[in-house]
Amino acid sequence: GEVRPVKVLGDLELIDQGELDHKILVIDAADPLAARLNSASDLETVLPGVLPKLVEWLKMYKTTDGKAVNALSSDTPTSAAKAN
Repeated sequence: GEVRPVKVLGDLELIDQGELDHKILVIDAADPLAARLNSASDLETVLPGVLPKLVEWLKMYKTTDGKAVNALSSDTPTSAAKAN
């Protein structure tokens, strides 16, 4: 792996086996879209449909292992300021 500079866009709060698990949404600072993305809400403008797909993936990704569907405290991410 490597460490890369990123821009924090927000935070989704996943409830994983009864415990809060923060999923920090970021974009690589060198990505060409980074200049247009300053918050998770910008995702809908710049990349329509990506945020709902990400939320769905976070809910479902452990079901392939036979585990229950994950819950999120909200399908709407917190702000980048709160995620920092």
